[in-house]
Amino acid sequence: MDAAEVFQAADFKSVRFVVTFQNVTTRTEIREKEKISLIEIAERSILLEIPGKSCSPRHSVLIRIERPTKRKLKAAVNADTKRKATPDYELLFDATGKVVSVEDTGDSVDKVLIDLVQFDIENWRRFMEVFSSRQDDIEKFFSAAKG
Repeated sequence: MDAAEVFQAADFKSVRFVVTFQNVTTRTEIREKEKISLIEIAERSILLEIPGKSCSPRHSVLIRIERPTKRKLKAAVNADTKRKATPDYELLFDATGKVVSVEDTGDSVDKVLIDLVQFDIENWRRFMEVFSSRQDDIEKFFSAAKG
């Protein structure tokens, strides 16, 4: 039995996040949200992977973290048109932050550590719960896979 038979990528899609990154200092935004990955969260900071050269240390940034919700769209206006359902997004957390460090990881990708400066503490706690439940799910999966 090889790893492909044991591990299914879909098992790790328990919670999907969409991250919006806006650099307030340079007045730019990363428009391709699929190129932003949430790597790690800590007490008052987050680590993201973003396209290279999007920010520098000491830059002020706005971060918005959402998750898709399932919502069915109403039927198309005419019978000839078929539309796929598109997700709505539920805001989990947003904050103003300060870039602490930027590490070039190659392939035009940077790891960026951001200290959270201004945010709603209750939203942060709820987000931490969602994130930690995701981690719990992964740990349970590995325990079950071990047998």
